[in-house]
Amino acid sequence: MENEELNVIRDDCVNLRNKVAELEQLIQESKKSDSKIEDYASLYLALVEQASDALFVHDYDGRLIEVNQQACDILGYSKQELLNMSVTDIEQDFNLEQARNEWDKIKHGERFSLLGRHRRKDGSILPVDIRFGSAVWKGDRIFLVLVRDRTEKLEAEENIRKEKERLEEAEKFAGMGSWESYLITGSGWWSPNLYNIFHLDPADGFPTVESYINAVHPDDRHLIRGVFEKISKGELPEANEYRTNPEYGDMRCLSPTVNIHRDKNGNPVRYFGSILDVTQRKKSEEALEALNKKLEERVKERTSELESANRELEAFSYTVSHDLRSPLRKINNYSLFLISDHAEALNDEGKWFLEKIRKDAASMDRLITDLLNLSHLSKTEIVLEEVKMTMMVKSVYNEVATEEEKEAFEFLLEPLPSVSCDPALIKQVWQNLIGNALKYSSKSATKRIMIFAKEEVNEVVYCIKDYGAGFDVKYKAKLFTAFQRLHTAEEFPGTGVGLAIVDRIINLHGGKVRAESGDGNGATFCFSLLK
Repeated sequence: MENEELNVIRDDCVNLRNKVAELEQLIQESKKSDSKIEDYASLYLALVEQASDALFVHDYDGRLIEVNQQACDILGYSKQELLNMSVTDIEQDFNLEQARNEWDKIKHGERFSLLGRHRRKDGSILPVDIRFGSAVWKGDRIFLVLVRDRTEKLEAEENIRKEKERLEEAEKFAGMGSWESYLITGSGWWSPNLYNIFHLDPADGFPTVESYINAVHPDDRHLIRGVFEKISKGELPEANEYRTNPEYGDMRCLSPTVNIHRDKNGNPVRYFGSILDVTQRKKSEEALEALNKKLEERVKERTSELESANRELEAFSYTVSHDLRSPLRKINNYSLFLISDHAEALNDEGKWFLEKIRKDAASMDRLITDLLNLSHLSKTEIVLEEVKMTMMVKSVYNEVATEEEKEAFEFLLEPLPSVSCDPALIKQVWQNLIGNALKYSSKSATKRIMIFAKEEVNEVVYCIKDYGAGFDVKYKAKLFTAFQRLHTAEEFPGTGVGLAIVDRIINLHGGKVRAESGDGNGATFCFSLLK
């Protein structure tokens, strides 16, 4: 009996030890699980604290029971301050009763979003995106809310809105519209001003092919059908100008551009481009064409008048050279005959009158010669040759200056660049300029003539300077006009045509003439010739 009891006690001890061992194993496993839970909890807290979004956890009454660091940062509160607050203290437009009605509609696992305005600690309002859902914790329903600052997003949206407005204003100002169309979906987009150009309503949506064709002038619809035919084949259509339908509103002339976007396999996926309203340009072109036509008619009229005037001028020149010069020569010859053969029959006064007649006749003959030279220039054709200007000027000076003038004058000639010009005409220019310099310096104490040149980018400027009588600069505009003399014939003889000839010759060469002076201090005349 005692042995049986001992065996029972022994078995119970063994079972107890086994139970203790099992219990110890369970305790160890529990400790491992608790450690893993703690690790997961630490990881979760770290992730929550480092999240870019603000996290708020609140109960059914709106009281905050947990927040992360980002929530503190965006609102400016400490964590302890927030945990003593409710959603009502944070959300600008929050109403607890209305919120509960919405919360009650949220099923387990559902989430939804809305926009909100959070009040910061400093009183400023922060626009936010809110996403939240619900869960059960310790038998109570709680709400997990993720909040993201919308400030940058709103600024970006505002910038996009402003850029869109600028683009629309620019399109209106430029009279153009832009568009795009996707081949696969058939969808597309038109800019607001493009609807305006075609007199279509944006509320009707992206135009269909038929509605677009109907908005085009009936006579130009074949062009648009050709465009769509090309597009259907994946080809790039030609951009032909066309007109809008006048039944829709004022008719407009349009100039389109079309581009194509292809995928990596070369297949067309999108067409896009712009349409420019060229109505005003067309009107301007038509007006310009009409004006050009009118100008051409006027040119023909003026050309006819000019040809008639030239014929009259030629007839006048012929009359002057034949009918007028012949009597002058006779007057000169008769006067010379009287002086030579009948001098003894004339007293001193008679001789003086005859000499005066001869001088005036000679002066008239020179004037006729200058007039003929001036008139002939209008129909002279320039023959260009390379002219060594220094040699030409030396030769002209030796021809024009008398021996007495060569003795009296100091002639200073700098090396002059050669240039391509008409030798005969330019020689006439130098004859007139050097002759004038000698004539108007004849009464001056300083008898000096200087000739020099300046090379510019596209031209050479030749100048002649004297120290003679000069001229009053206020009459400078008259210098190169025929018969406009600034000195009397008694002071300095001449016909008043020489400088007009100079001006005409230089103009024929594409150059310009200018003059500078101080009255009584000499004069400088310059003319330019193209290189």
